[in-house]
Amino acid sequence: HQRRAVGGVVFCSPRNEAAELGAEQGELQPFLASLGLAVGRANAYAASQRLSEDLAESNRRLQQAQAKLLRSRALSMIAEMAAGAGHELNTPLTVISGRAQMLASAADDEKLRRDLELIRDKAHECSRIVTELMDFAKPAQPQRAPFDLAALLLAARERCISQTELSPDQVAVLISDTARDETGKVIVFGDEQQCAGVFDELLRNAADAVAENRGTITVRVGRQSGDDLAGLPPADRIPGADASEPDWVVVSVRDTGRGMAPDVLERVFDPFFSHRSAGRRRGLGLPRAYRIIEAHGGRIQIESRVGEGATVHVFLPAA
Repeated sequence: HQRRAVGGVVFCSPRNEAAELGAEQGELQPFLASLGLAVGRANAYAASQRLSEDLAESNRRLQQAQAKLLRSRALSMIAEMAAGAGHELNTPLTVISGRAQMLASAADDEKLRRDLELIRDKAHECSRIVTELMDFAKPAQPQRAPFDLAALLLAARERCISQTELSPDQVAVLISDTARDETGKVIVFGDEQQCAGVFDELLRNAADAVAENRGTITVRVGRQSGDDLAGLPPADRIPGADASEPDWVVVSVRDTGRGMAPDVLERVFDPFFSHRSAGRRRGLGLPRAYRIIEAHGGRIQIESRVGEGATVHVFLPAA
């Protein structure tokens, strides 16, 4: 909004001149009355503007809280469904795989044996999908312990390079001095294996995004305090953050890929949603990352525009 200045005119004179200025004061009365009315109206308008801004901010926070609650409920419902389906599918898949293996080992016809081995392999693939669904449905409780996030991210970078066609100069990890302790480490308290899975997923997504344009991926690590977060503009704050909160280690994974349209960005945390071609991803990576970071008492946010790449911010409580 635009701030407006309210001005005023004050007429005064020494006490011993009051008698001589009586006439002039009388002539000023209508002007002063109009001025007072204008100032009063301006103050009332400014107060109403402040109230409107406060209401808008409260409404924004309420919408954020409602969206988070709805997402958590949706994740829980889908997780329950996935767990039930997984239990029902595991037994028949085991039978199919076992029988196909047994028949393939006894088959004399080469084509028949290849067909049976294909059935076995596809049954194993279905079992892996079921396992993934059940892991999403009931993720293991974090086994928290202090670990060096800097070392974890550097190892994740190496895995990303080795598992993709990216070159080392396309993936950078930049760690600010403020994030390091006196030994040069970035210590957080959490489940190292689960956090490694989260950042592997984020780097895989970023690698997919830059595959076409040979873009770059930059991982930045910093630290922010509750005071810093409370002073940020509303759009940049962590929902619910205030000055009483602990320090946060902030990991930002930025790619210079194609970016995401608003309708895609709104659904990135929805289970089974993927804007990639069918069969490439099952759409569980980001929802699983969301649940893991939330279980660690952290937050995860994504910002993106078409043609401008994407940035994922992960906030973890500092140890």
